Amino acid sequence: MRYQNSSAISYFFRNFGRYFYLVLPISTLMAIFANFNNETVFLQAWETGALTEETYLTEMMQGFLLINQADTWWLWLISYVLIAVTFSLLVVKISRHMRVGSFALFPFKSALKVMPSMLLYCACFAVFTQLLEFVIFGILFLLKTFLELNAVVIVGLVLLMICRFSAVYVWMLTLCSFPLSYDENYPFNVALSYSIREMSKRAGLCVGNALIYALLRSLLVFLDYIIPTPIVVNLLYGLFFLFVVYYVPCLAFTVHHQTLGSERKDITRVIIG
Repeated sequence: MRYQNSSAISYFFRNFGRYFYLVLPISTLMAIFANFNNETVFLQAWETGALTEETYLTEMMQGFLLINQADTWWLWLISYVLIAVTFSLLVVKISRHMRVGSFALFPFKSALKVMPSMLLYCACFAVFTQLLEFVIFGILFLLKTFLELNAVVIVGLVLLMICRFSAVYVWMLTLCSFPLSYDENYPFNVALSYSIREMSKRAGLCVGNALIYALLRSLLVFLDYIIPTPIVVNLLYGLFFLFVVYYVPCLAFTVHHQTLGSERKDITRVIIG
């Protein structure tokens, strides 16, 4: 006899079927309509020598800036709202499951309480990431005055990977803000501060997840570069974002319960091992 594993990844796979329908819409939307292949287009242009001193910075910004990841502004807005809705529903469902041991199918009423904070949180994170990218392209603009084209491009790609790492690291620091806000009724600004303080003690977890995200995104760009079939690439991006969107709240509530040392009702059942 043994207890079910309490890790976030075990929770992810054990309950995947119960959350799949919530995460599928946003992951499908991002896979089909986002411009992630712009990064690959830039790399192909660089390889073939199509970049010039006058155009390479513009083309790099077109390929890598967050605001250019959607075809149109309204599609970007829909994605932003949908990801906030998805996270809000996941927060409510996972919280209830871990605290009580039962599920609510579509907890819209409870999710509406989380929605304003989630919308603001996602907006702040997007603005932070975008500003970080603008700083990087400002640095590249200065570098192009005394470095050759290829050197500036290499520096830019390295800095953009560091940008992704940094953005996810900050996200990880605020990971427990919604469990604290929703479960413990902390004011959201207090929950953010407390989360940063607690997650700073888990530097390995924050750095590890940020590094894995940055490397996986780079791997997807490489696969897009070598795989000629767009539908396969779209499927890979869809699976990637399905994993990220679902895994983040699983990890958040797992860490939250570990930090408080509270009992989790979802793993009290004993199974035969």
